Amino acid sequence: MDFKTLQGFDEKYARVTVKTHKTFDGKVYDVLYGAFDADNHPVAAKAVGEDGCGRWLGIESNGKTQMFIWQHPQCDGGALEYGTDEKENALEVMENTLKDKMDLCKQIDALANEGNADNKEKFDELIAQFDAMKDWATAKDVELKERLNRAKERFETKVNRISDRVSQKEGLIATAKELVESTNWKATREAFEHLHDEWNEIGNAGEKESELWKTFNSIRREFDNKRREYFDNLDAKRAEAVEKKEAIIASAKEVLNEKNFKVAGDKMKQLMDDWKAAGFAGKEKGDELWEKFSEIRKNFFDSRSSYYEELEKQYAEAVAKKEALIAKANEITQLADFSKDNTNIMKDLDKQWKEAGFAGAKRNEDLWEQFKSIKEVFWDGKHADTQKRFKEMYAKKEELLNSQREQLNRLEEDVYATDNLDEVHDIERQISRKKEFIAQLKEELESLDSKITKEEAAEEVVAEETKVESAEPVVAEDAKEESVEPVVTEETEEATEAVVTEETEA
Repeated sequence: MDFKTLQGFDEKYARVTVKTHKTFDGKVYDVLYGAFDADNHPVAAKAVGEDGCGRWLGIESNGKTQMFIWQHPQCDGGALEYGTDEKENALEVMENTLKDKMDLCKQIDALANEGNADNKEKFDELIAQFDAMKDWATAKDVELKERLNRAKERFETKVNRISDRVSQKEGLIATAKELVESTNWKATREAFEHLHDEWNEIGNAGEKESELWKTFNSIRREFDNKRREYFDNLDAKRAEAVEKKEAIIASAKEVLNEKNFKVAGDKMKQLMDDWKAAGFAGKEKGDELWEKFSEIRKNFFDSRSSYYEELEKQYAEAVAKKEALIAKANEITQLADFSKDNTNIMKDLDKQWKEAGFAGAKRNEDLWEQFKSIKEVFWDGKHADTQKRFKEMYAKKEELLNSQREQLNRLEEDVYATDNLDEVHDIERQISRKKEFIAQLKEELESLDSKITKEEAAEEVVAEETKVESAEPVVAEDAKEESVEPVVTEETEEATEAVVTEETEA
């Protein structure tokens, strides 16, 4: 609203007071106007109400005019209007609000300049207070709002930057902790110098800078103290290292006499670890000791290589022999001929298997499983064949016994059916022979029954021992294996031969 357009305003008689206010960066206009005398002629305005004088109070800022109080003159009705809710206190309230805003901006700027993330809650609280205050749309309001926005950006940027710096310096501290135990003095010292340069390049880390630097510097001092102590005692340490390495060389010479290369290899590896841990023995003496130790190690590894080459050659020969034995055992088993000759051959294959030697950890167990499974087929077949022969012979003899008993019964009936004395004597002689033959058959049946029972018992023994001896013994690489031979008793062999003989005679 432009006061110059007010009804009753005449610049010639109006009294306009203009004051510049830095508080809101504008001007305050206090305008008295619309005074008339008793003859209704315009006169110079002196005071509100006098000669019907009115008043307009407002401000101009940022190119805009705001009315605070408007007391219309009598010529315009004499009404009273306010431009704001603050009514007649508007100017005072506005000035106080702007002063409070400026004070808040100072606090906000201070926090923004610190850039401490721990102050985020307080920073946000001040921003909220600022935003809750009335915007009077003055140039100062605009200026303070822009100042606030710049502070917010500055705070966020600084917090992020300082947070990054804290993280980077914590990373340098972690690296320093890893370096502090190093005994590579020259390289580690250079590494610490590099870390220090990086520390300075990163820049200030805010409130945590002092604490971080204290931690980092204490780690550096710890390393420097260890380094200083080391070089102060260098001669003693080198003498100690020489003593340790000479003892290691002596132990290495003893390892050369170890027959078990696996045990010897473990010992030599441990000696190498001990050598590394023994420390620096000086350039000249250290090179001399290393040359001796290296020569012993070279001799050991050369011997071990030769040993294992020879061992692999023996393994290959054993594999070839055992594969041949497997093929032979399979050939005999496929014939399903369980004669004494084939049985003896199978027994002999077991002996040859033992003599063939160990075939190496990779092949030996597999070859043994093949050989054992083929043998089991043969011996199972042989036992089944023997049982079959026993039982067939038993059935034939049992049939013959029954036939002889029937004949004996008929002869006994015939002896009572004749009156001829000579025929009676002849029949009685036949009865006597029949009884002897029947007694013989009973003995033979009992013998066969006993053999069948023994055969079944032998099968149980074989089954039980097979459970126990189902795999070759676990042996060391340098040891020879022992094979397991199925149980075949002499009685079983004799019984089998007896069956063949009796069948032939029958």
